[in-house]
Amino acid sequence: MIRVFVAICLAAVAFRADAGAWPQPKGEAFLSFSAEFPTTQGNSADRSLWLEYGLTPRVTVGFDGFFSGSGGDSTALAFVRLPIGQPAGATRLAVSFALGQESGSLESGRAQGRIGWHWGRGLDKGWLALDASATLTAGGTAPGLKADFTWGMRSRDRLMLIWQLQTGGGMGGAEFVKFAPTAAWAMGEKKRVQINLGLIVGLSGDSSRKVSLGLWQRF
Repeated sequence: MIRVFVAICLAAVAFRADAGAWPQPKGEAFLSFSAEFPTTQGNSADRSLWLEYGLTPRVTVGFDGFFSGSGGDSTALAFVRLPIGQPAGATRLAVSFALGQESGSLESGRAQGRIGWHWGRGLDKGWLALDASATLTAGGTAPGLKADFTWGMRSRDRLMLIWQLQTGGGMGGAEFVKFAPTAAWAMGEKKRVQINLGLIVGLSGDSSRKVSLGLWQRF
């Protein structure tokens, strides 16, 4: 049950480019695929692929891919995530480093790097998380900054309700604030597969409206 809870926590905060503060158990893998469908016509869905593996009890490695459906920038990054210090009760801290490349509307094959900081705290029926990152792209003038605030609630044995506030800016883009509520349903006897359905609503600096659909698998 504890491992299933950790997997759900990791998936919940992996909508885009950030994982949580909880490490992946040694020898186990987690895969997440999601698509974001704009509510306006004429735009294709953005897709995200996330894969991580517990290399040791403290070292998690993986792949983070984002594929733009509207002709924007796509990214492919390999990452490593390490805990900071020893667990202190229900609180976890971690730092992550990622390297890869960006391709798309500006220039193909530009090197990209990211550093992330992750805080998480387990609750009786859920968790809280803060995931912040700074991304640098070769030839870029300023880093892209991002911070996501997540509150996950276990409302039933198989149902998780996830409330996320996404913020960011930099790298030539306007500052934005988005609200992303999601419902995640665990399937199967061992609950190793989850499907999620959610909304992404721009609150400031972004007027987009999207529907998100995701599949999470634990191996």
